[in-house]
Amino acid sequence: MLKPLAIALVLGLSLFGCSDGGTGGTGGSGGTGGTGGTGGTGGTGGTGGTGGTGGTGGTGGTGGTGGGPAVEATIFQVTSGDVGENANVTINNVIVTAVDNFGQYTGDVYVQDSKGGKGSGIKLYRPQRADAQAIQDLNPGDVVKVEGLVKYFTQEFGDEDHPDHIKEIENAVITVLGPGDPPAPAEVTVDEMTKGADAAGWEGVLVTVKKVATTSAVDSKYGSFDVTGGLQIDDDLYPYTPTAIGECLDITGISIYFYGFRLHPRSQADVTAGTGCPELKSVKINAIQDDTDTDHPTEGDQVKVTGVISAIDSTAGGTNARYYGFWLQDEAGGAYSGIYVYYWWDDATAEAKRPVAGDKVELIGIYEEHFDNTELKNVSWTVLSQGNTVQPAVVAAADVATGGSLAEQYEGVLVQVDNVEVGEYTTDKNAKQLGFKDKSSGLYFEYDLYDFMAPTPPAVGTKYTSVTGPLQYSFSNFKVLPRSAGDLAN
Repeated sequence: MLKPLAIALVLGLSLFGCSDGGTGGTGGSGGTGGTGGTGGTGGTGGTGGTGGTGGTGGTGGTGGTGGGPAVEATIFQVTSGDVGENANVTINNVIVTAVDNFGQYTGDVYVQDSKGGKGSGIKLYRPQRADAQAIQDLNPGDVVKVEGLVKYFTQEFGDEDHPDHIKEIENAVITVLGPGDPPAPAEVTVDEMTKGADAAGWEGVLVTVKKVATTSAVDSKYGSFDVTGGLQIDDDLYPYTPTAIGECLDITGISIYFYGFRLHPRSQADVTAGTGCPELKSVKINAIQDDTDTDHPTEGDQVKVTGVISAIDSTAGGTNARYYGFWLQDEAGGAYSGIYVYYWWDDATAEAKRPVAGDKVELIGIYEEHFDNTELKNVSWTVLSQGNTVQPAVVAAADVATGGSLAEQYEGVLVQVDNVEVGEYTTDKNAKQLGFKDKSSGLYFEYDLYDFMAPTPPAVGTKYTSVTGPLQYSFSNFKVLPRSAGDLAN
């Protein structure tokens, strides 16, 4: 709003602008409105003298921009959307549940209403303290007042279980009202926390999941690991490292969403030994591959299998020069006896963590259908013996080619195809040669494991007595992947 003196000056200029018989003076311009205020009214033009024209009125000032005065609110009103984005809020008597003091980006604080439950927690993005003390000196349990601006972090997550924005409070000022006790965490299941319309309600809330087993090692790049039900345990607040895959745990932390709901423990005390985790399901490989088998697991189950490593990736690829995957096969062989194992390693990986062809292993992993290819992921294994041999199953090319009657049954199995003739080359979208098709059956043979196309690809019409390799499904086709020069017999 314009100050009274400014208005008076504007009006004065307008009045003094008239003269007898002359042209009326021009009215003064209205002042610019202060931040958040309403622009002042322009002065009224003076009355023209005799024969003169009245002055033009001044232009009103522009109103300022702002969130308006702070309103008293609860966390529930913010998380439910009753108090919308860009509202200035004051939230009294809430409890600090976590302070981010770990990693490259620190300083965020999580607070919660003492009533607990869904919608009771929220993140304060990079807040300050009213007493100018360090944010890091806050403790879980501190009772505080929060003043700040409601903001929505918007992103097209593409997740039906989560809206396309995350609510938080920015430019927050925290006033410590006194010490207190941290709220008791809400005990939830993995499904309650990660799936369905209510899952977003637990975001920002202190929760506990119990009786979950680790299903992967810690990701060396991102610091996270998985537990039963596919829940990711992340390290934004504290880096916990499980002792082994299959470890049974009870885990407390803050539910945080970022391309999936993840649980973030705050300290070592948040991760304790659990009891009563479901027994690990021990199955044969053919039960995983054959979905009509009575022991067929549910996708996402953690399983234990025994088999011999029949093939490994020996061609490092990608920017980081990694090797990807190996194949495991039941010693009995036959239909449904092999499976692909998704696992990566590089030249710096310890020998004990590299797969070796011929090793008989007991392997734990998660069963998954990845683009219609059956595989195990998040694996660990124990070597039972070494130097074992896997005999390939001799199959007709037409039977295991795309659309062949036995293709599904021999997916992942080490196979031998006799009387192969190079018909035409196969290429990727950039016209890079990947291998060839058998002239009569159309079965693909590609160089994923051994580059038989370099330095010169076999000429069209080249005949092989036999070609051996695991049968793999990818990019809508079944293909045999030779492991070495010895697998192409001519």
